Amino acid sequence: MKRCIAMFPHHFRRLLVISLLLLILYPQTHAQRRYREAVFDSVLVDTNVVYGNNISIQTGLFEPFDLLMDVYMPAGDTESNRPLVIVLPDANLMPPVINKTPLGSRRDSANVALCTQLALRGYVAASISHRLGWATSGMLENIRNTYAQALYRAIQDANTCVRYFKRQAVEEQNRFGVDIDKIALGGFGFGGLVATGAAYLDRPEEILLGKLKKSTGEPFIDPFFLGDFEARDTAVICRPNHSAYTSDFQLVFNIGGALLDSSWIEAGDIPPVNFHVPDDPLIPYRTGFIRVPFSNDILFEVHGSHTIALQARQLGILDTFFTAGFVDSLTLRGRDRSDGLEGLYPFIRPKPQAGELYDCGLGNGETLPRRAEHSPWSWWNEEAFIAQWTRLLGNDPISAPLANCNELAANPDMSPEKGRAYMDTILNYLNPRFLRTFGFITSREPAQLSDAQLRIYPNPTRGQLSIELHHSPGPLVEVQLYDAFGRHLRTYLPQNGYRIELALPPTLPAGMYVVYMRTRTAQAVRKIWKQ
Repeated sequence: MKRCIAMFPHHFRRLLVISLLLLILYPQTHAQRRYREAVFDSVLVDTNVVYGNNISIQTGLFEPFDLLMDVYMPAGDTESNRPLVIVLPDANLMPPVINKTPLGSRRDSANVALCTQLALRGYVAASISHRLGWATSGMLENIRNTYAQALYRAIQDANTCVRYFKRQAVEEQNRFGVDIDKIALGGFGFGGLVATGAAYLDRPEEILLGKLKKSTGEPFIDPFFLGDFEARDTAVICRPNHSAYTSDFQLVFNIGGALLDSSWIEAGDIPPVNFHVPDDPLIPYRTGFIRVPFSNDILFEVHGSHTIALQARQLGILDTFFTAGFVDSLTLRGRDRSDGLEGLYPFIRPKPQAGELYDCGLGNGETLPRRAEHSPWSWWNEEAFIAQWTRLLGNDPISAPLANCNELAANPDMSPEKGRAYMDTILNYLNPRFLRTFGFITSREPAQLSDAQLRIYPNPTRGQLSIELHHSPGPLVEVQLYDAFGRHLRTYLPQNGYRIELALPPTLPAGMYVVYMRTRTAQAVRKIWKQ
């Protein structure tokens, strides 16, 4: 090689050496950037992949039903051991339009956008369909019964999909190039309800909750009829799929959804990552009710994103994210908006004014009341939705243009640009937690700020605190205040991280409090007393 270089003039030799260095360094740079950012130019999509077959009751008959998905992969990739992300749609356990919305398909714009962006970063992503169907009219107890069973079947299908990829990797030469020890599963809206169920329903006795029983005491969910929660055995309307493999995965994410019951989350469970609009009128941010579309009858009390994150923190499930030392702007903003919680990013959207109306733009002066937003990350083709509504429902219960207007009244600036902007935020918050869970970011214990580096005074205080840093490895980026019982009280995001003036909440009673402070590489915890 040296003789070949010597044959060229000096400037050509210099260019050749630089080119060779780039060739050597490029794979390393590409590997370092992979998963952290988009490193591929295009995506391959394998559509209509059958991941299982089970019994559906959607048509009113017990019929075999192919479970389908679209699998997104980076084009031109040579890696054969890639993390897998499985994504469920916001279907509310019914098909689009039948659920009175344009959403609910594995090809919803949000699903496609998220899976595409993941594949461009080097992941394998699967947008999946699952069995649907429940009674939306009749006796309320029967409606709840059919809803609980529909949710249970969807949870079975999500578990089936996880096992499909494991079987395929072992028995069929890993066609999709998946690392079966690095799997995340999540969903949008009511798809999040399915995903969290698949993550945390792991014992048969957990389906015996009071809310899941009829007035006679008989459970809504009978495993003899429906099979076990993983669909690994034979029952009246359950066929086993890939039963030799486990349904375990490593992380669950929930974008605007909930968990049927927070008691399902137990110590040692996998970590959740949640996104939510706190004023969501359909699925509660904390604890509240989900309801039957249009009739507004209560289905079940559920536990939303804030409650999930709080329960996970109390059980130590989110410690893995705290020890990763995330100090990016989205992490800090999420904690500031969520009472200091990790694994939760609230989206703050403008609240409709009292009596505010949305003009449907139909030329007849038709207006509808503005509603708080549920899913600002969603967008849809209005003409296709109107055409499908007309074909399936006609004017029952309302006309197609009015149905579209009803959706826009809760997302008045809906557009692909808006949806993709929200998707960027979701992915940029979610992805570091993927990397941490999958072992691409290792745990590190931050250094401790010494008394020589940190001064906090006066202590005791009547309500004003000064914090000064000296010879610090960097400015403070976050200050959090807790009471003596560990309850979070307030998050401060300093503008000048070397000298900070803080005002304690004026309603705080006298007593001891704890101040947690962090730079990008070090931290400190100090006790203070308020007089």
